[in-house]
Amino acid sequence: MSNVYVERGPDDPAALTASVGHGFHVARLGGGRVHEDGTFAFGAVDVRRIRDGSVAEPVSDAVVTGHVAAALTGIRGIGDDFAMGSPAACAKYGQEVPVGDGGPTLLVTGLDIVPSHPSP
Repeated sequence: MSNVYVERGPDDPAALTASVGHGFHVARLGGGRVHEDGTFAFGAVDVRRIRDGSVAEPVSDAVVTGHVAAALTGIRGIGDDFAMGSPAACAKYGQEVPVGDGGPTLLVTGLDIVPSHPSP
C-alpha cells in the first residue's frame, strides 16, 4: 500500500465550490483499488450535484474512476480545511491493517463519476 498526502492549501473551500459551473461534490471516498497501471476506482459517498457554483441535489452513491497521474495533474485548487477522516482498515489476503485518510477539500478535473448501482 502506498500513500499520497496533500497538505492544507491556500484556497477557501466555499470559493472552490463557487468556481464550478457544473460538476459533483463528493463528501467522502470509501474503499477502492489502484491497479498496477495507475487506474483507480473508489466508492464515493454523499455525492451531490454542483449547479452554478452551489451544492445542489443529492445523486446516488457513485464510483470515482481515473488515472493517478491525471488526477494529480487535474488538481485546480487545494482548500485550507485539512481534516482527518475516520479510522478504517485495509484488508488483503485475509489480513487487515489499520489505515486512515484525510486531507483538504480538493477541486479536481478529469475524473469520471459513475453510479455505483446502474439502473436496471
